[in-house]
Amino acid sequence: MHTIQVKTLSKRNPVPLGSTLDTLFADFFAVCIRTVNPNSGADEPNPECFVLRKEELLNGISEWGKGKKKGYWLECKDYERDTFRERWDKIGHGTIP
Repeated sequence: MHTIQVKTLSKRNPVPLGSTLDTLFADFFAVCIRTVNPNSGADEPNPECFVLRKEELLNGISEWGKGKKKGYWLECKDYERDTFRERWDKIGHGTIP
């Protein structure tokens, strides 16, 4: 079994990951951008998706602040790579490790 966490963005932006990394529970992360048409507000039929393994996500995380005022995010340059673009094959069929 694999778990997948999906982050959707209506436009190209850094991915907010919250104030703690404890919420990153999945084996894989899909970052989908352009999910909403900015002119009409309608769902976009062809969002662009980037698939990362948890380790790949953790390697690209940026951090700001300290203590209770800490925040984490993933910069566009860290997920918009050809090695992540539409790489659904990384997940496989769920039966092969």
